[in-house]
Amino acid sequence: MSKLGFREALAMLLGALNTGFFGFPIDEVRAGKNRLQTGELSLGELIRILKRCRGPDYSESPHHWMPEVVCHVFKPTVDGHRWYVKCCFVEQNTLLISVHKSEH
Repeated sequence: MSKLGFREALAMLLGALNTGFFGFPIDEVRAGKNRLQTGELSLGELIRILKRCRGPDYSESPHHWMPEVVCHVFKPTVDGHRWYVKCCFVEQNTLLISVHKSEH
């Protein structure tokens, strides 16, 4: 498990989103759980949200099912909503695991 840090992880994620080189885990799509995957959020909106993220809004930790994989979590607050974006970089691929916002 290698750590990237905020700037490198954000740059990798934005690069993957801008080029379309990303995917989603294979599981059931649920409304609200991954707003990009369900179409509730556009790719442009997600990029705008992520660009508002700052270092204190970021954390990384081992994936709960695959501890050798690092999960990168971005939690920016945009337009009064706290967003939660979780991704992993696995073998040159970017997986968006969660994209949702707090309703509170």
